Amino acid sequence: MVRGVSLAAGDPIGVEAAWPEAIGVWLADCAAHGWTPAVLGCGRTGGTAYRRHGLDVIELGDEAVIDVDAFTLQGRPMRAVRQAVNRMRRAGYTCTVVRQKDLPPDELAAVLRAADQFRDGNVERGFSMALSRLGDPRDGDCLLVLARDGEKHLRGVLQFVPWGADGLSLDLMRGDRSADNGLTELMVVTAIEAGNELGVRRVSLNFAVLRSVFARAEELGAGPVLRLWHRLLRLASGLWQIESLYRANAKYLPTWQPRYLCFPTARDLPRIAVAALTAEAFLPSGRASAPAMVVAPVTTVAA
Repeated sequence: MVRGVSLAAGDPIGVEAAWPEAIGVWLADCAAHGWTPAVLGCGRTGGTAYRRHGLDVIELGDEAVIDVDAFTLQGRPMRAVRQAVNRMRRAGYTCTVVRQKDLPPDELAAVLRAADQFRDGNVERGFSMALSRLGDPRDGDCLLVLARDGEKHLRGVLQFVPWGADGLSLDLMRGDRSADNGLTELMVVTAIEAGNELGVRRVSLNFAVLRSVFARAEELGAGPVLRLWHRLLRLASGLWQIESLYRANAKYLPTWQPRYLCFPTARDLPRIAVAALTAEAFLPSGRASAPAMVVAPVTTVAA
């Protein structure tokens, strides 16, 4: 619960047949405590389930999902990514892909120390799309991508969370800011290229808020309302990096899967917006709040 709002992230976990009961219990608990229920980033199926329980649903953005079998670095659209990866490899950078449970304790400890050093600031963001922990013994199946330079120094860490039986979801991205340009591209591409050997068919990179606005504003014939909305979002991006996150995902040519916001009524939206920004650490929390009630992890990390 954050600022009087009970936030759930994504689709309910477990079999779909059990979702109605879980959603009903959550809504009843919200009513008993006077909390406003809200769901961030659910998929189409989850949104349909929440709507059947009386919540309204609007599109919030899109999740960037890579089809591992179809992914290639070839072709002009992938030129920038291909050049970045090749440049890093020529500079001697290499990546190791390993499950957390397969790392010896001393190596895992070194990864944790490095990830902490690479962290940019003291604020951790990502309530709706992050596991929010690294190195926990419960997460042995999480996949780590470890980037090292030519002298074998650890320069970057990615963590992917299992997504069902054949998917991975990008959870944490840390890199040494003094490393050569292209470190992130090298780590992401290495993870995707390792997918077939790992039995992975889909990789979720991230969530882009209101992605369609940026994409449609660039199309021929974009109307004045859309262009105005685009300008406002670009201004907001200066604070919240909305556009840069979209473009960081778009360069891998993903499939965009819509994600939704579920809420009781339109008059609840301002309160929900403040609660969501607080949970994501974009706004100060003020007084201590109870942990956000999460009925379901996001689709990308649900088993």
